[in-house]
Amino acid sequence: MKKIFFLLSLFLLTSCSYSQNTEQVYIDKNNETSAKASETDNYKIDFVYNTDTNTNSYVRYEPCFISVNYPKTSYSKLNQELDFWAKQKINDFYKNYNSEKSELKIEFQKYKMKDKLESIKFDIFKTDGLERELTVETKTIDEKGNFFYFKNETDPQKKCLESLSHIIRTYIADNNLENSTFDSAKFLKAFEPLPENYNNFTIDEQNVVFYFDESLIGKTTTGIALQIPIPTKDIYEICKDAYPEIADLKEYTDVGNSKPEKTIEENVTNEIDTNILENNYDSSKKYIALTFDDGPHAVYTAKLIDELEKLDVRVTFFLLGQKVYNNQDIVKKMYENKHEIGNHSYSHPDLRKMTFEEITQQIEDTNNIIFDITKQKPKSLRTPYGIVNDGIKGITRDTDMNIILWDVDPKDWQTKNPNSIKDHILANTHNGDIILLHDIYETSVDGAIMAIKELKNQGYEFLTVTELLSLKGTLKAGDVYYSAKLD
Repeated sequence: MKKIFFLLSLFLLTSCSYSQNTEQVYIDKNNETSAKASETDNYKIDFVYNTDTNTNSYVRYEPCFISVNYPKTSYSKLNQELDFWAKQKINDFYKNYNSEKSELKIEFQKYKMKDKLESIKFDIFKTDGLERELTVETKTIDEKGNFFYFKNETDPQKKCLESLSHIIRTYIADNNLENSTFDSAKFLKAFEPLPENYNNFTIDEQNVVFYFDESLIGKTTTGIALQIPIPTKDIYEICKDAYPEIADLKEYTDVGNSKPEKTIEENVTNEIDTNILENNYDSSKKYIALTFDDGPHAVYTAKLIDELEKLDVRVTFFLLGQKVYNNQDIVKKMYENKHEIGNHSYSHPDLRKMTFEEITQQIEDTNNIIFDITKQKPKSLRTPYGIVNDGIKGITRDTDMNIILWDVDPKDWQTKNPNSIKDHILANTHNGDIILLHDIYETSVDGAIMAIKELKNQGYEFLTVTELLSLKGTLKAGDVYYSAKLD
């Protein structure tokens, strides 16, 4: 039986400080049991391996809280490297954080460029109880399970880096990201065309997103990643001659659009229901629904819920099943605060490329894990990428669910700019609209909160999507909704 082990440090009961003594813990993932090499301590150490066999989790509650989640892949060598990476993060934390109020949380998200390249983004949150540090690290893998890096070993690779440097500097200038504390010398050094400056990135069908320390552009809050999205098709154009992995992306570089693909579905229901129930709402008022996809996120979703509670606003969260397991307290708080919880699939695949059984499993696995926490199954599904076809509609009809899309999209995943997100929402929102956002980005949370405050001043009231759509009639299983169209 294959066993994976971590060599962990023993700690004083009142701190997370590093000790010369060690404890060896073995993990048997086949039966989800753990066996300590030593039983001499009184520390509460729990190892939890998800029912999702593609995720490894390490959780420790005392004397300080640690939750580290990272993926398991189909490549044994890569798994060993990820195991070692996680172990190093834990041990580094032990050595450098001494307070019993210290916390370490690591969550991951996956981004995929078809079957060619896949990125893993790690959000790393650390605190000593007083100050917090939030950083991003990424790893990108090719179709053979090898890490992909930008290099400067050949002339085409050097030209690729020079172009990246120019594009990113231009992006920062065009978006007015610098402030009065901007350090030009530090900036120029950080964005020189060198591999070490450009290998913290993720790639998907829309963008290659590069992550940098926000302090580089003069922000006072250090450690928060500056996120700069470059269209994947642009990366293809400037780097195709440097890397065969990128050259292979040619057939995929004109794909991806966050707008729901209404054109692929002939019978999408744009209106709610012909049986409109009048007098269910005050026609003198304005109602909208904010929706958040791709969470829950251990840090940003928690922050959003706290801010919404202060503003007395309820929204709808469309959750990914694979992220629910390690964020159960957050999901509980969503439910307790009377937010609506919807289904966004288990792992965010393109459902068009899956069998009937696979789509059903994506939906039912997510419904079940949410039910285990809230004792209520979601009634609404938001399909990944907003893609719908007759097969998906039929499955939701069979599972007694409706499909909720949107009609206001600030493209928060692309701009990563709170003010731009806020401005788009304010300029495009009308009575009855459903607004799309993502609570996996702090910029989206900040933009949403700013927009909410101004929308409240304009007289808007915030409902969950089911409440909003129900103002016009009864929702039907299998139907697709974009807005309530209350004007």
